[in-house]
Amino acid sequence: MRTKRKSLRWISVLLFVSMVWFLLLPAGPALAQRHEWDITSRSQGEEGSCWQSIGPDIPDDCGVWQVVASPNFAQDQTLFVVTYRPNASDTIPRVFASYDGGSSWHPILNQFVTAMGVSPDFAQDGTLIAAYASRVYISHDRGQTWEGTVDIPWRGGASALAFSPSFAQDKTVFLAGSKGLLVSTDGGYHWQTHAGAPLNIKCLGVSPDFTRDNTLFAGVTGSYEKNGLYRSTDRGKTWEQVAALKGISVTDVAFSPNYLQDRIVYAVGGGHLFKSTDGGKTWEKISITGSNGYCLAISPRFATDKTVFVGTEGMGVKDYDGVVKCKDGLQERLVCGLIGKTVRDLAAVDTGTGIKLYAAVTSRDYRHGKVYALSLPSEGGAPPVPVTKEGLVQRGIEYPFWLEVAAENARYALLKDPAHPEEYDKLPKLLGKKARVTGYLDTGPGFPDPVQGHVRVIKVEPLPEPVAGQVIINDPSFVTLTAVPNPDHHLWWATDYVLEVKAMDPTEPVEFSYLVTDSDGTPANPTVGVENRENNFIAGWDPGKQYYFHTEVGGWGKPEFTANPQYFPLPHYRTCLLVLGRHDKVYVVFLRENDGQLSYKVLQGGPFSGLDVPGLGRVNWQGERFEVRSYGGPVEEGLWVNGRYQHDEVAGWAQPEFKENPKYYYLDHYAGRSSLGMFMLMIARNDKVGLIIGNESEGQLTAVVVTGSHDWVTPEAVADLCEVQGLGGPQVEVRATGSDPVEVSHFAFDNTCWQWEVNGRAKPEFAPNPQTFALKHYTPGFLMVSRYGKVGIFFYNENDGQLGVLPVPPEQQPVAVFRIGQYYYEVGGQRSPTDVAPYIKDGRSFVPVRYLANALGVSNQDITWDPTTQEVTLRKGDIILYLTVGSRVMKKQVDAILPVETVQMDVAPEIVNGRLCLPGRWVAEGFGYRVRWDPAAQAVLLLLL
Repeated sequence: MRTKRKSLRWISVLLFVSMVWFLLLPAGPALAQRHEWDITSRSQGEEGSCWQSIGPDIPDDCGVWQVVASPNFAQDQTLFVVTYRPNASDTIPRVFASYDGGSSWHPILNQFVTAMGVSPDFAQDGTLIAAYASRVYISHDRGQTWEGTVDIPWRGGASALAFSPSFAQDKTVFLAGSKGLLVSTDGGYHWQTHAGAPLNIKCLGVSPDFTRDNTLFAGVTGSYEKNGLYRSTDRGKTWEQVAALKGISVTDVAFSPNYLQDRIVYAVGGGHLFKSTDGGKTWEKISITGSNGYCLAISPRFATDKTVFVGTEGMGVKDYDGVVKCKDGLQERLVCGLIGKTVRDLAAVDTGTGIKLYAAVTSRDYRHGKVYALSLPSEGGAPPVPVTKEGLVQRGIEYPFWLEVAAENARYALLKDPAHPEEYDKLPKLLGKKARVTGYLDTGPGFPDPVQGHVRVIKVEPLPEPVAGQVIINDPSFVTLTAVPNPDHHLWWATDYVLEVKAMDPTEPVEFSYLVTDSDGTPANPTVGVENRENNFIAGWDPGKQYYFHTEVGGWGKPEFTANPQYFPLPHYRTCLLVLGRHDKVYVVFLRENDGQLSYKVLQGGPFSGLDVPGLGRVNWQGERFEVRSYGGPVEEGLWVNGRYQHDEVAGWAQPEFKENPKYYYLDHYAGRSSLGMFMLMIARNDKVGLIIGNESEGQLTAVVVTGSHDWVTPEAVADLCEVQGLGGPQVEVRATGSDPVEVSHFAFDNTCWQWEVNGRAKPEFAPNPQTFALKHYTPGFLMVSRYGKVGIFFYNENDGQLGVLPVPPEQQPVAVFRIGQYYYEVGGQRSPTDVAPYIKDGRSFVPVRYLANALGVSNQDITWDPTTQEVTLRKGDIILYLTVGSRVMKKQVDAILPVETVQMDVAPEIVNGRLCLPGRWVAEGFGYRVRWDPAAQAVLLLLL
């Protein structure tokens, strides 16, 4: 009787499969128009090529839970697998590694874990993280040794672990499971709960564009009505359930390898494959034969083969077992060798000659675990490499659009790529204009003369017009800086563009300093020295030289200072550093011109009140000199001023003159020179770097202060342009990450400079990508990488073989805004009420100190008021500020063991309507912020340094 029931059950299954197959056939063509994969081909069955079991050697009652390939598999052939055994108390190996593509396996962790991840920068940092319940294990040497941490705020099962794609910079890792979502921002050592995340998370996906879109996906199973796919666009703080997948047990989510261009995401659950082409906002359901899809892998050649692999939970029926290969409207079951087995995880790697799949396989009762491998031949050879062409977009006859490339004396037919139709659709708006088109180039026969080939368009970028009145700084209360075409090409040796500097306040002349580096110096033969031109701008721009000069605009000290505006040359292909300052106002501009385009970054500063670099030292300004004080070990000091450089050590030991602590450094204004202007001061040691770029006039110092350094062992990314990484030695590697050339400029404080191109087209020696450049031993400097609107600036210091880097940050959004006359302040776009409104007195903007401190993160319990002495104390972290009504002295204590400093303010706090009020910059700068006044909005903006 039992045998008969079993036979009937099998007959029923076969009849059901036949019926499904029969129903699909006539609907195939119609469905193919609505869905991507609806025609099923079983060309690869038992008689086809088979999956091969490759290990590892584990007990028969163990399953394999996860298989993870190194991001650099083509180079290191590295795989990791996580095994599962119901008895968690034993000590058998749980994590195995293979360094030869699965031919041999090595146990690397004997702890019970259920989720594991590999750093996206594995080739550099060797980082692995594995987790189970309350414990996390971390390795930084490819699994040879492990550290354990139990600092997890929940005791739930861990089912998914995912790294931020920018892990090298943000150290962010996410861990998900039955109790929700955890996040670590220090590489997995400490974790915090995201209270708003769903429970019972089975899978987790971090957007490849996470640094910009902050997007996460979580698949939920086992919660019945709460099953589905959830999406967060604020790094996991809040979540929204995706309506199209509501109620479906989502077990895996995966991103296209070309996500930054195509925005494609896949999810699997409920017997269906789901696809989004807009980053997860909307979804399409794609039916696949069988109802047991469990895991996903996307072909690393997805841009050309459009292939997705779906692993299934085995049912012992060929139409429901194995891995489904989904490609261009066809499904193919890769089943041979996997009948009756459950595929728990999939990894797809590019071997150079084809695609190789690795499947973590177990039985339905979590036993008999092994890793299986299957090699698939290359479909159409290696994926084509995207190419970029720049030219004029025109409409054609044979083809809708042409790209006229004057440099090649050719034209290309522009055709739509199915994965990027929105890019092609930009072309009608660019007719007759310059554009940069990236695509897959086909130069095969069959194109009418003189067509060079056609380009399947994947990206279209309009080229900015050449400089024509480009405003760089617009500060109506102080200065405007504008790049304009040179009205007289015979003036200043025919520079194409000039910089217009206009002082906006007749009582505040603009001190203008200009450092122009040489365009002909190369890494192998750098330019040495700087020519100080004082006020002579008309002597031309000789090759092989760099120049520095300083003057005033709208000034009264000399007749040549009075003109307003004034014009200064902008030489072609040169990198420039400008400082525009006056008393408490200063702008620092990094600027480069090439091909009629400007690349620049503007930093705004204010009065200098000190620089603190934790663990290193501090710089104070004492009226006519800098005091540099070490907190313990040696401090490297480098001071560039007026084209001259000096290097020294504070609290050093190499030579007797290095031992003194503190030390003092004077600026040229007090050494008898009438012209000063710009200076750069760096203090550094190993990975700790602090920088001051400023201007001194009439005894008042203004500066931009830059902090936030680290050891230059991981790449610094400039979006859509390049990655820059220190290699020690000292050396630096520049790797272009887009199709554009990377302009690289280098200036060392000892006045040596050079420039070069990476991934360039102008000369054969510019073409290699990446390229490595030597830096100067014991000499600070900066490296600028740029291309049109994309800029990265990195100050560095090398000593004792260690390279510290200080990225110059972009202009930050204000952390807090106080508006004159308004009874509220804003933090992060949220308004908080006040009982006293900011006001203007004697040309200064006063804000209530308590609310100012609240806006900067000081809690009310850290604000104390002494009515007897009329002194307020503000505490934030290790910094304590003391302010007294009627006194222009603010006291500051950085650490309890350090002496109290005094800061001389230009006004005294006063009480208005029961609140202590003061110009906001004194308290803000005391806590490490800076203040900017927005005259249009009548607002005080507080920004991080």
